[in-house]
Amino acid sequence: MRRKLARQITNWTMRNSLLTKEGEADVVCYGIETILEFIEVVLICFLIGSLFGKGSETALALGGFCILRSQAGGVHCRERWQCRFCMGMIVTIAVFVPDILVLPLWVRSLLFVGMGMVLYQKAPANGEKAKIEDV
Repeated sequence: MRRKLARQITNWTMRNSLLTKEGEADVVCYGIETILEFIEVVLICFLIGSLFGKGSETALALGGFCILRSQAGGVHCRERWQCRFCMGMIVTIAVFVPDILVLPLWVRSLLFVGMGMVLYQKAPANGEKAKIEDV
């Protein structure tokens, strides 16, 4: 379904002369498919969070995750479903764990600083992308 929609959008851009080279079509189609997949995952996460009355928390977790993910590079999964599952788990943990595990402010502050240090050292924006099997 997603691939078919991406192909239809790509064909529309070719018919309207927005793409001039045939080789561009495959790249544009892949990009559109990736964007559609991202939107799908975000909507599913937000829908689940909203069903549990955690819409604003889910939006905040998704926003933070997306900003960090776009800058960090990070670990990549071999299959797309694994990536979607990991994203869903990270957002779920960020949204629901504070209800289960209440930590003092100083502990949360230490965790925040520690995660920032790990992010700075292990996942620079222009760094080498690690496969999940290499970690």
